[in-house]
Amino acid sequence: MNPIYNIPDLDTYKKEVVQSNGLTLVKFGAAWSGTSEMIAPIFYDLAREYHHEAKFFCVSIDETKELEVEFNHLEIPTILFFRDGEITDQIKGAVSRQNIASKIEFLLHNN
Repeated sequence: MNPIYNIPDLDTYKKEVVQSNGLTLVKFGAAWSGTSEMIAPIFYDLAREYHHEAKFFCVSIDETKELEVEFNHLEIPTILFFRDGEITDQIKGAVSRQNIASKIEFLLHNN
């Protein structure tokens, strides 16, 4: 089972993220971005570890232009952290697994 779901369009984003309860992570990336490709296995590993406590989604800005525009052309890669449909935090660029895991732990245990 893949613990990460793709968001193909704005409607899916609204349904799966904005109308969601709990912690949700959305990674914006692109196949042409070496940095995106570098953090992809880290994001996957964390999704497997935390899939019972949070939802994990990926957005390819090459395939989902409307979301790229919706978020004002984010730096790639960017991970947005949502709680109950609201953005609570973000991480941009190449970061360590520990950095992302620490943020997840903080958001899970500090409402």
